[in-house]
This record gives sequence, structure tokens and C-alpha cells, in this order.
Amino acid sequence: MESTVYAARLAEACAGTELAFSEATYRDRLAAVRQSMAAADINTLLVTHSCDLNYLTGYDTFGVDIYAALIVPSDGEPVLHTMTVEVPSAVNTTWIDDLVFAEWYQPEGAGEQLVALMAKRGFTVGRIGIQPARQGLRPDVYCAVRDGLTGGVLVDATDLVGRLRMIKSPEEIDCMRRAAAITLKPPPASKRADCASTSPPLAGN
Repeated sequence: MESTVYAARLAEACAGTELAFSEATYRDRLAAVRQSMAAADINTLLVTHSCDLNYLTGYDTFGVDIYAALIVPSDGEPVLHTMTVEVPSAVNTTWIDDLVFAEWYQPEGAGEQLVALMAKRGFTVGRIGIQPARQGLRPDVYCAVRDGLTGGVLVDATDLVGRLRMIKSPEEIDCMRRAAAITLKPPPASKRADCASTSPPLAGN
């Protein structure tokens, strides 16, 4: 089954069902990022750091070493580009409708496929922000972007999203408080007993 067909059928049943926050919260974050982009005169932002991807979209990957990039234009809907193995994660854990999947069997690598996608969407000119100092931007993808986006200028936007992540919304603060309360709550006595009864015997006993 083609990845686009698979994604469409999956979306009919469970698109965005595993979002941690409301779509409105993610869109507020996107709006704040665009304000920062405008202040830095950035036309398009490539988000490749896993923490920032999660912050903006809810994206919860099978593995942080799997390629993924969020294309954030100055206006219009963002585009999530990732590998075909990530179809369930992209559909279930994000609010993004524009999903494009890189095929592992294509002669072009993920980076070349990203450049072709950006060219098709008209995102290859102006100042293009990238995240070179964070995990996520693979060397092969960086080289493909550097060599392929000759009509634009690459600029370091490593911490553009990270700075905004430090500012917590009321919804985030409430989530943190609930998580702290769960952490502080002791396990039921039965659970403690189960743990004790399943402990391996000491050597020599």
C-alpha cells in the first residue's frame, strides 16, 4: 500500500487522537514562532530538532534518529516531511494535515526529497532558517539543503523555537502540575507487595 493511501485511511479513524494538548495550543505556538521568524527576517524555517518538532506539532516519533523535518513558511500551513515508517506517528500524534513521506527506496535520499518538496512548494528563496547546532539535522540532509537551495540563504535559527519553549502556557503549567502530583503519589500497597515478592533471591540463600 502506498504511504499516502495508508496515511489517508489511518487519518479517517485516528488523526490527531494522541495529541498531548489542544490544536489551539499548537497553533498559538506556531503563531509565536512566526513572530520570531518575522523579527529575524526568516522566510521559511526548517525545524529538525525532535523537541521542537514535538512542541510545534505533537509529533512523537518511533525513534529520534529517524529523519523528520517541519517546513514552516511565513504564512500558510506547515508541512511535515518524514519517512514512510513514521506514518502512524505523523497521523496519530500531530495536528498537521499536510504530511509528505520520504520513500527509503528512492535513489534520492531524504535530503534530496526535502529539497524537491520545498522547490515544488516555492520555499527555496529568501532567508531559510535551519538548526545546525541541535540533534536532528543529519549531515546528509544538511548537505542536500546547502547544495540544493541555491536560490535562498541559509541562516542559523537553532534556538528560535527553543527560546519560546521556555514560556509556558496555562495549559502546559496545569499539565506539569498534574504530572508532579502523579510522581509524588506512592504506589498502592499491592503494587509494593508485588515488587517485593518478585525480587530475585540473594546469592547464597
